[in-house]
Amino acid sequence: MQVSRREPQMSVSRKYRGTGKVGVSSWGGLMAACLLTLNLGGCSSANFDAPTGTAKAGPSKPTKPSQPTTGRGKRGDADGSSGGGPADQPQSLALSCAELADPETAKVEILPDKNGKARMAELTGSICPKPQRPSRITVLFLIDWSGSMQTMDPKVGDSCGRLQAAKAITSYLKNSADPSTVVQEGMIPFSTAVDVTGIIPLADVDTFAQSLVADKFCRAAGATNYHAPLQQARYMLQGVQGRVLIYFITDGAPNVKLDGSFSFDNDPTVIGHAIDAGRALKDVTPGVTLNSILLGAQAATAQSTMTNVTGDPNRVKLVSNATDLAGSILKFEPPTLVPTSATATLTSGGVSKQVAIASIDPDPNNPGNWIFKTAPFELEGLDGTLEVEVKDSDGGSSKSTAKVGVKSP
Repeated sequence: MQVSRREPQMSVSRKYRGTGKVGVSSWGGLMAACLLTLNLGGCSSANFDAPTGTAKAGPSKPTKPSQPTTGRGKRGDADGSSGGGPADQPQSLALSCAELADPETAKVEILPDKNGKARMAELTGSICPKPQRPSRITVLFLIDWSGSMQTMDPKVGDSCGRLQAAKAITSYLKNSADPSTVVQEGMIPFSTAVDVTGIIPLADVDTFAQSLVADKFCRAAGATNYHAPLQQARYMLQGVQGRVLIYFITDGAPNVKLDGSFSFDNDPTVIGHAIDAGRALKDVTPGVTLNSILLGAQAATAQSTMTNVTGDPNRVKLVSNATDLAGSILKFEPPTLVPTSATATLTSGGVSKQVAIASIDPDPNNPGNWIFKTAPFELEGLDGTLEVEVKDSDGGSSKSTAKVGVKSP
């Protein structure tokens, strides 16, 4: 698990073709910088070299080699002139991720044409993840106390797998969270219903650690009710701000109706109520991630249900035995980037307008980055700003802003 809301390096092997989500390492709102390249005139595809991400024009037809980028994205014409250069000569301007992180250096200048006007441009860039620590982190455990847990995760001495998983998260939070980050934890136990006497209210890490005992985590009696703990979690998280991480640990599918009566496994009505409760929980506050660990061979029948409850197959893990719980709980992927949400806004001459995203693909040379390309656009005035935003699966987003101007003759 990562508590820094990091949009860090990720490995992406699939080219985006229209829909879907791609894993990006991050916690909290996605914050990104991007490597920008302006292709002017006859635009060709761009190739990015690791590790700097410097762009170079791809050969759509034989052309004279482009002059390297120098100093804050500024460069001369391909033909060495001080004007705009031949219209069929693609020109590139680039900013590094480090430059984009600083408003003073996040600038590019378009070379004017022979008449002193800016030419139409296409913007190609790579989203470069930047870590951001959340100011608040809330971790909530939803722990299965059903009777089958007596077999799947029995109490051995003064411990069990569920307890060890909670201890692993708590230890990680104590040892790795930024001192300025406010961290709190809580626990909701469930079986046929939520046992309100076993609830551990949200408290700071040290206070919560005092409740990490077998009597709170290692019980086993009753049936399995998904709806009740998800609904209780929604009540508990009302008004909570910051990053929220929920861990739902169970060994089987739900088999309890809303009225508390028993049902058979995979009852579509019961499953539907669980899915509705999961969606309502994720909507209670921005920044909620719902994870689930399914324990034992029988838990495979609950995998599709939990995938719908969490809303993301990457949020569901299967483990064969209770001793694997502690290790698995620390290995969830961070929220996923939604490429179809990518937007670009150009503000120039007092006018803001949307610029279409022509494509967005994984960067094959820099795992963890995405290469996007806008449709052609031109400035309404002599300068402006271009902002690219991509949302993630948890409601956060990445934004990168660069100033775009026309170079003085």
